[in-house]
Amino acid sequence: MMSTVRRLEGKVALITGGAGNIGEVITRRFLAEGATVVITGRNAEKLAVYRRRLIDEERVAPERVVALRMDGSDIAQVRAGVAQIVHGGTDVPIPLHRIDILVNNAGSAGPRRRLVDIPLEPSEVQPPDSETLAQAVGNLVGITWNLTRAAAPHMPSGSSVINISTIFSRTDYYGRIAYVAPKAALNALSDGLARELGVRGIRVNTIYPGPIESERIYTMFQAMDALKGQPEGDTASGFLRMMRLSRIDQNGEVVKRFPSPVDVANTAVFLASDESAAFTGHAFEVTHGMEVPTESRTTFVSRPGLRSVDATGKVILICAGDQVDDAVALADTLRSCRATVVIGFRDPRALEKASVLLREPRHALAADMYGRPTMTAEARLVRLDPLDPRAAAQTLEQIHAELGAIHHAVVLPGQSRHAPSASLIEVDDQVVERFLHQELVGTIALARELARFWEEYPSGSSMHRVLFVSNPDDQQGNQYSHILRAAVEQLVRVWRHESEYDSVNPAHQQEGQSSAAVWANQLIRYVNNEMANLDFTCAWVAKLLGSDRRIAEINLYLPEEIVGTIGVHNPGFHHHHHH
Repeated sequence: MMSTVRRLEGKVALITGGAGNIGEVITRRFLAEGATVVITGRNAEKLAVYRRRLIDEERVAPERVVALRMDGSDIAQVRAGVAQIVHGGTDVPIPLHRIDILVNNAGSAGPRRRLVDIPLEPSEVQPPDSETLAQAVGNLVGITWNLTRAAAPHMPSGSSVINISTIFSRTDYYGRIAYVAPKAALNALSDGLARELGVRGIRVNTIYPGPIESERIYTMFQAMDALKGQPEGDTASGFLRMMRLSRIDQNGEVVKRFPSPVDVANTAVFLASDESAAFTGHAFEVTHGMEVPTESRTTFVSRPGLRSVDATGKVILICAGDQVDDAVALADTLRSCRATVVIGFRDPRALEKASVLLREPRHALAADMYGRPTMTAEARLVRLDPLDPRAAAQTLEQIHAELGAIHHAVVLPGQSRHAPSASLIEVDDQVVERFLHQELVGTIALARELARFWEEYPSGSSMHRVLFVSNPDDQQGNQYSHILRAAVEQLVRVWRHESEYDSVNPAHQQEGQSSAAVWANQLIRYVNNEMANLDFTCAWVAKLLGSDRRIAEINLYLPEEIVGTIGVHNPGFHHHHHH
């Protein structure tokens, strides 16, 4: 029975991307439920035409539909737009005074390319794509962050923020790292915002649409099949198989199919209404029950012994931001296992500091009782900035010319301190910009350079390993590290998936050479704040890079307490779940 009371009566809703595929359906549902709706987008003409259509088709009073032109990735434009909504202005003749509902629906498709082909510079963008990696990150994470920061001060207690993500931010999704890694970052950002805004009585929830029944999704899945070299229909049927629910179609048959935009819009209506007053920080998966784990993780329980680890003949590249002590400690441990080590710093000052530090006697060559060196020659230092892709590629080639190969890589964040404070709302614009650019764009850009290098110079080894290592505990809740963790987890998931396909797909091989697969994991340090953290981390990095063991889980957490666990006899870690 339909109730006569409209569920959003008297509420003011701001919907970004309100003229998009799902956005349009959400907008119409909100209007039908009595909300006054502000739709935003970049194209003023398109918005005006759409507003006219809504007024005519939905028969709503003109003052209940406001069209506001703004580029959500530009915080100045967002603040100006929000000020108009609250106080009135050229586009908003009657001030609306507040925002009760914020639907962060705007986004973009991101470049549809394998990792090696993700465009970093405008000159690399090829149709059908229209944006670089940095633009995709701005459009997929930046917009939501900007709107929430600008709107939150004008949202009364009881308000609702609804972030639209995608279930593909937690699954394999070939050729779409530039889309799904930023969406994964958005999921973690939502968690942090829910925690921070909950205190003010504002709830923040995330909708994860599955594949949505449309022409577009089949076209996209076909393109993915082609990229993978798989038969047509392969990707679509793979996702249908993950769904637990069949539904009745037009002919009354119960069949497996994809959810519709209305399913997403109905979920948004519930989250916008007071019916969801008790929910925050929740995931609402509109997927017909697709079985997708929230996180791929396990926890280490003991420090590994390194006596048996021998990395002789292996060249390992440590990609650091500005973490001098951590990078040098990692290098020392790897050198003690006889690896050849190169440290690349993004920050030129860190490079200077490290070269001074490495001259200290404790980093010099030492010998065992038989006079054999227990460390290889000292670590080489290079400048390696993934945000300057040409220079980065040259640096990797130079290492190759001198040392013959790079077998494995360790990747640290772009900066050892992501942000001066824990807040995701009361944060300086420059901090957000720098984080998105240095950490999200920088990390994917670095992965691209490594993937390209290995595709061009196969080292003859069967497998290249990459270990992403998080920052240690920042003593303020690790909100930013958590966002980066989520993005890296998804980068790793899809990179492994692409690499598995590409290492057997002749279309992606160099002449006469088969490329080695890449196996990546991520070590999470910030859950532990003991002195032993760095030593424990170094030992595991050496163990993982010096052995053939592949751990299926992506995120490898340090234990919260190391001290009690050292020397425990067991295989080294325990699983949270089994595949």
